[in-house]
Amino acid sequence: MKKIINVSLTFLLLSMLVACTDEKDDYARIHPNLLPSEGHTYSLQAVGKEITFDLLEESNITNVGPITNEASFTSH
Repeated sequence: MKKIINVSLTFLLLSMLVACTDEKDDYARIHPNLLPSEGHTYSLQAVGKEITFDLLEESNITNVGPITNEASFTSH
């Protein structure tokens, strides 16, 4: 009985491990221009209202670049 429990527990843990590592992350492939750079600057994607560098500087935000403005959100 103890052997069956150990085998079942091992199978469960291995299944959970495979499930966690099997998930695909397509974010970098779909949005390569939105990934942060090495120089502590961040990309910004705005939907709706257009965001400009001048608008960000008014709020003392200087670590953004590039900015991508979209009229509407479309999923890939």
